[in-house]
Amino acid sequence: MKINGILAACSLVSALAACSGSGGSPNTHPTNTTLQQSLEQVRKQSDKQHQNLTDITGVYQSTTIRADGSLKRDPIIAPINNVGSIRTLQIGRTVVDLIPVGADEKQPVIRHVSKNEHLVLGNNLKHAAYGWHTKLEPAGGATGTLFFQGKLTPPDQMPDKGTAVYNGLALYTGKDSVTGNVLAHVEGKSTFNVNFADNTVKGNISAKNREFETAHFNADIKGNLFTSREDAANKIDGLFYGPNAAEMAGIFSGQSGTNHFKGVFGAKK
Repeated sequence: MKINGILAACSLVSALAACSGSGGSPNTHPTNTTLQQSLEQVRKQSDKQHQNLTDITGVYQSTTIRADGSLKRDPIIAPINNVGSIRTLQIGRTVVDLIPVGADEKQPVIRHVSKNEHLVLGNNLKHAAYGWHTKLEPAGGATGTLFFQGKLTPPDQMPDKGTAVYNGLALYTGKDSVTGNVLAHVEGKSTFNVNFADNTVKGNISAKNREFETAHFNADIKGNLFTSREDAANKIDGLFYGPNAAEMAGIFSGQSGTNHFKGVFGAKK
């Protein structure tokens, strides 16, 4: 498989891999976890200690494939806990500059392709960032990472009344279960209605060029996180970022017609 093919295949596998498997803190040995468990770890940690708005907090899902495109091991899903810039992705000893040299920082979506890497970044927020990073492995194959991170809203700054509308972008990948056709790194828009009194999130995500039908989502707020119910057809899970929940970002997944999709999003008031 050629380099571009490996990178594309890894992006697809990392996006559509099930939200289960091995995970853990970036600086510890992996433990079994899920996306919602990782978010709960983040929430509990922010409850226990005063959250500094310079801390970078989020969740990543990392998937490694072989050169033939087969899955090498179960996806790793774990919290991101670092101190630094939202424009730097740090997972263990791996550090990725999310604004590569020469990139136009004013673009809402940044795309960067080099010999060994492929980056797609949602760049429309002030307090958070989200996207995909895929890199070739020295021994062959590639590792793809789906992520969102930012400056988490401290628990005492979460609104407990009123409503707000959040508008933003989304990046997702999908595969048609009937034809097998793949759509990679599709851009879209996201809109959410948040009721802080009822602790509910309702919204939708739609593809920019109508590659997918509009998908609708519901989630419940708990502290500074929001999660969909386990039996939801379309799921959205994430965190609030910035002062007074100024922004929100997370991971979404579901089905649109015969297309199964997964991606990341970021929106602001």
